[in-house]
Amino acid sequence: MSDPFNSPPRGGRGGRGQSTPPPAGRRRGGGRTPGDNGGGRSSPDPFGPGPRLPPPTNPFVGPATRSGWSSSSSEGRSGSRDGRRRRGPFRRGGLFGAHAPAAEDDPFGGPSVTSGAERRRSLQRAIDVFRNDYRFTVEKATVTTNGVQLRVIEAPGGGHVPRRFVAKASFPEVARAVAMERDWMHRLRFARHIVRWLTLTPDPMAPGPGNVGFNLPYFFMEYLENGTLRQFEERVQNVTRLALPDGSEIAFLLPNRLLWTIFLCLIRACVGMAWPPEGPDAVLEAPTESEPSTFAHMDLHNENVMFGDLEESEAEHRTVPIVKLIDLGEANERPAGESSVPPDPSAVDTYDNVLLLANYRPNTGRRNQGIDRNLLDIGVLMASLISKRTAFVVTCRRNMMDPSIHPFLDADLRLLIQRCLAVDPENRPRLEELTELVGRDDSPFFRGESYYKRDQGFAATGVVNPAEVLETDEVLRFIIQACILNADPNTSSRI
Repeated sequence: MSDPFNSPPRGGRGGRGQSTPPPAGRRRGGGRTPGDNGGGRSSPDPFGPGPRLPPPTNPFVGPATRSGWSSSSSEGRSGSRDGRRRRGPFRRGGLFGAHAPAAEDDPFGGPSVTSGAERRRSLQRAIDVFRNDYRFTVEKATVTTNGVQLRVIEAPGGGHVPRRFVAKASFPEVARAVAMERDWMHRLRFARHIVRWLTLTPDPMAPGPGNVGFNLPYFFMEYLENGTLRQFEERVQNVTRLALPDGSEIAFLLPNRLLWTIFLCLIRACVGMAWPPEGPDAVLEAPTESEPSTFAHMDLHNENVMFGDLEESEAEHRTVPIVKLIDLGEANERPAGESSVPPDPSAVDTYDNVLLLANYRPNTGRRNQGIDRNLLDIGVLMASLISKRTAFVVTCRRNMMDPSIHPFLDADLRLLIQRCLAVDPENRPRLEELTELVGRDDSPFFRGESYYKRDQGFAATGVVNPAEVLETDEVLRFIIQACILNADPNTSSRI
């Protein structure tokens, strides 16, 4: 493999990569491959690695096409399963006439490190442990201030199909930080909306007969192929107009149905951090009777939120790919009890009191400083996504009070995000309340196309209602296909 120091890729912190073709024959849904039981690291093979074989052929390499990847990569994605381009309602007759590729930034973010003899040795040791095991091919290495990120292909065998995964290994001076991140990852290993912890059996980085191993902290995690929330935001920012059937145009805004689904995934992640599932049988995160953890992500921005894959067996992820949090390097448990810093009275007056948020305080539910912080952070994420403007919390509050930013935003969604952004943590929702809302028969999180066709009389006149067009299945499918699943075929600069 080429020396990554000659032309280092840009940064990298957590989870996985972006927009590469999935393994041939990849299983959909909730199945796990052998060895991915979420447990701790297995003991090394006492008999050492198997016989040395020629390097396996990369099963993922295939020519890129304008609509994604050629039929040789059998991903079978929703919306373009036959590989043909569908004509969409977007400007200039193409899928997204104004769409331009997102900037080629690494989905992990952060500055690259290109010097230091000890770091070079750590990088080479990490690469060598995989090169010396016939099961693996190191596809790419990224060097960052936090250590080494390796994108690795595991050859088929042992009852599983070929797959990609990511190994994160420490440099000596950041060993403690990587060890702490590893421990947080293991603690949350069964949370569906946190990047998934992987266990390899036998562990190629553990010392054993014929294998010196890697003597610094490391861990393995799933490879998320569909990019970060930031990359998605950059793509949709390039789509400004939507062509309507009558020849007119309207400003392009993200559909409520897409926003509800992303918001739901972020809520599930918050629940998983507050009540880490105790076993792999927990399909989706849910509150329990135990006291919630004060765990806070503490670095929850749009580069640490990534899209996974569609899950056709789950209603929540059947149309929009699952959204997961990555990078627990800054995470910690917040102090018990109330914050020692009270809410700013003037900010409460100009935001919470104007919106009467105290009227929505639930009578039940538990909160702590960790939950308070995570809810505030997902409020900022959602407000930035809706306004197409990455901003600090004060600006996000102002934007969510401005109805002109997204004039067709669902009023219920707007209110929930406004509550997450409340200055006084008492005025924020409770995770139990949000989870109960998800489970209701009339849950707003699952409103379909028909819900937004409110004015049938208006539609009968033949005049197009822009709010209805944005919520159609066609618009939603094309956004998912063009801006998430088939967004950037060229992955040469990504981990």
